[in-house]
Amino acid sequence: MNTIIESFFLDRTYRRATYALSGIVSTLYSALNLLNLDLGKMQVAVEAGGLYCLLIAVGILLRPFIRKTQPKVPKIILKPVRSRSVFISLAIGLCLFGISETNIIVRLQTALIDARIARFDQSGMSVYFFRTPERVDTQLRSRFHTLESIVDISYRYQIPVDQGNLTKAKEKVRTALNQPRLSETTKQAGWIAASRLSELSAVQATRSNTSPVQATGYIINSNLDLSDKKVRFLGNHSALIFGGGDIVVENSTVVFDGIDFRAQQPFRAAFYVVGSSSSIVVRNATVENLDQTLDGITWINVEFQHSMIRVNSGPFALVNATFKDCDFRWLPLGGQAGMELLDRINKANGQPVTFAYEGVPVPTTSKP
Repeated sequence: MNTIIESFFLDRTYRRATYALSGIVSTLYSALNLLNLDLGKMQVAVEAGGLYCLLIAVGILLRPFIRKTQPKVPKIILKPVRSRSVFISLAIGLCLFGISETNIIVRLQTALIDARIARFDQSGMSVYFFRTPERVDTQLRSRFHTLESIVDISYRYQIPVDQGNLTKAKEKVRTALNQPRLSETTKQAGWIAASRLSELSAVQATRSNTSPVQATGYIINSNLDLSDKKVRFLGNHSALIFGGGDIVVENSTVVFDGIDFRAQQPFRAAFYVVGSSSSIVVRNATVENLDQTLDGITWINVEFQHSMIRVNSGPFALVNATFKDCDFRWLPLGGQAGMELLDRINKANGQPVTFAYEGVPVPTTSKP
């Protein structure tokens, strides 16, 4: 065993290659694991350091099989080489720890996400003039799906994105939707992408003003006025039960994340959006016993149970929304959007529905 270790330290080229390869693999391991929010930086650093030592040990054991000849180096340099090797190993370990304990990875992730969004903004829709309508339709739909996946990555791993890039991308999506002869599938993908960009923008705008909701079953007996605010309510299916009060949102950016809405008696209208200047996101939620108008809200991963569902003039977006034992009698009165949504729900047969409608909201001048 001592002979194997000595031969490893005497073989300078093999030794350096082992250090470099072990460092690269350990760095990639730490970078990928930092994307997982369930793992802390310290845990990732310890695991990356352990992996680095393990790979070096494997390299030492494999040296006789990879290098058949003994290195032609005098044994007199064995001790200084060992000391320098220990120093190099410690330096690489410290680098891995530094990467894990700083925000270098987050900055790289942010730069990558910003670059991908900016790439859509810089694509230049005028080039589609020289392409066939079918090719334009296919390429736009692919770009819209790409934007939606970017939003998912940014939200899931809490990677900040430049608000200016989000705004430009959303405007570009709306411009792209003005292209002639787009299929309904592509239009739906574009409206969903624009809604998801608005969702990400709202989440980031309210991140610094997050109100955790830990108690469940809280009964609202007086009106909750959310006017001129930027706030995010964060819970884990924390239930707000409407008794005698309502939630009224006007001229605000509000995110309800993990908040369930329930009424004591069906069907109660208790969640109002006043005007068209608000950005409202409801995600990871259950809506039960409400008389709910979908307009003015982006609904992400929401389950509607035993509720009256209405639409007026839009806009609204549903992403992975399910409907159980709901009343749709008023949906056809919502015009084309209501009839299309009802058809989509019927065809889904209880499975999640993704649907968006970019309408012209009708301002409301008075609160209920």
